[in-house]
Order: sequence, then structure tokens, then C-alpha cells
Amino acid sequence: MRTLPRFADAEVIYEDKATTIYVTPAEVAAVADFSRQELGALGWQEYTQPNTAMADDPSMEQMTFKKDGQGLSVFITIAPAQDNKTSVQYAPIPLLADLPALADARNIEFSDSQLYLGYTTPSDFDAVITFYREQLAAPEWQEVADRSAVEPERTQLLFAGKEMALWLELTPAGDGLTKVVLQPMSNEEIAALGNSETPPPAATGEAESVETDGSGLEQLPLPSDAQEVN
Repeated sequence: MRTLPRFADAEVIYEDKATTIYVTPAEVAAVADFSRQELGALGWQEYTQPNTAMADDPSMEQMTFKKDGQGLSVFITIAPAQDNKTSVQYAPIPLLADLPALADARNIEFSDSQLYLGYTTPSDFDAVITFYREQLAAPEWQEVADRSAVEPERTQLLFAGKEMALWLELTPAGDGLTKVVLQPMSNEEIAALGNSETPPPAATGEAESVETDGSGLEQLPLPSDAQEVN
């Protein structure tokens, strides 16, 4: 946490390996804008939980980010005990799993428990397809060609892994944007995509024996280079 950005004139109130709290005389809105910009420049992607309404409170802002399998909470509020200065708290969020998003992703919705990723991007279909074919590549993943379809108005790709299958769907979002959704797909849903009653072999077998967290979804392993935030 010690390497994360701090606003000018920051005064550290508390700091350990997992948490940093500092205060600054700047306004909440200015500190929030600064935090988004600086964390984004470091590769942190802001996200919200799917279908979550955000409260509009000028005295407080709570943000969540993720990067390389690590989650980060940023809580910004007015601190009466610190002469009404703006307080910023950084704290890690343990993620059960992660899903990759393009660097130019906007309005990210992500859940690591009921695994789901959705966002818009100015990248076109071809760029998004190339990105995910690189991210979900052999030997860990195999694209299932007979369950995939690439069309101008909708692209659907199925990637089968050892522990689960992931379904990628792209649709136009208007204003030159592409809507991207990536989420797990069950064997029954895979089978329903085609005429065959048998799901692709790569999506069965080992996937059925993987332990779950009780949500019914197999766990997607974190990236091999995932690290704690320092």
C-alpha cells in the first residue's frame, strides 16, 4: 500500500502492510478524481458489482479496483476528527477469481463470487476477439469452434478450460462502442448451443470434479503472477 498514489500535502495517519490511511485538505471530489486517474495510470481498473446503484454523496466516495488478480478498496470521506480534512483509506480486497478486461474498458461490472465481467470498450470486435484469444489461449484454454459464431452484429465465443468454460459475447453498444460480457457457462447451456446432446469434452470431465465455494461456480485460478499490493 505504501506505493499507491497520495494527494499533495498528504499526511499519513495510519499505515501497515495491508492498509494506508492519509488525510489531505483537498476536497473529496478532487481527491477522488486524482485517485481514479493515478490508479488507472498504474493499471488498476475501477469496477462496480453488477446491478449496483451508487449513492450520490459529495462528502464520501467509495471505489473498487482490480489488477492482476488483486482487488483494492479506496474509501474517501470527510474526517471530523482530523479538522474535517479529506481522509483516504486504501485496503486490499481478496478476490476469489479474476477475469481479464481490455485496458480501455469502461463502466466495468465485475463479480468474483457469481463470476461475471461486463463492460464497454471503444475497441472493435476484431480487437476484442484478438485480446481474448490471446488471454484465453492454449494449453490452459481451448476455443470451441463449433460452439462459436462471429457475426457483424453479435459475436459469441466459447473457451473451454480444465476447470470451467467461459462464454464471451460481443454486441454493439452505440456511439462506436462494443459491449463485452464474459461469464461461465454450464455443461447444459453448452449442449443447448448446438444439436449435439454431449457438451465439448474439454468442458466436462475435470471441470465436474472441481471444488466450488458453494455458489455452484467452479473457481477460476488467479494469474500466476498475482501479487499482494504493497
